[in-house]
Amino acid sequence: MTVQQSLPASLQTLPFWRQLRWTLVLYFVLLTLAPLLIVQYVTLTSVREQTVHQVIEQLGSVSELKQGQLEQWIDRADVVLYAVVRNLSPALLESALRSNNPDAPSHAILADQLALVTDSV
Repeated sequence: MTVQQSLPASLQTLPFWRQLRWTLVLYFVLLTLAPLLIVQYVTLTSVREQTVHQVIEQLGSVSELKQGQLEQWIDRADVVLYAVVRNLSPALLESALRSNNPDAPSHAILADQLALVTDSV
């Protein structure tokens, strides 16, 4: 007589969750997946924080570069404006501003002088 024949019929067929092989498989899967999921969560959190920090640093660098470019542009505009004002005669400027006729000689002379100033800068 074998062992299974000596057991009552209700004990001969156990549900799969009560069988040793399924219990071992379940524990093996849980013990394998749990550390992997924990490591993945920690890694993803760390990568996200590093990415956000890097983007913020890059945006800060870009803003500093743009600020420098704007300051240079304003400085150059000041130099050009100073050169224009310094090289124009006040009488010519006044006559050109008072003249209603754009074909007046003062306008032509003023345009020539402005062209010379902008070419030199």
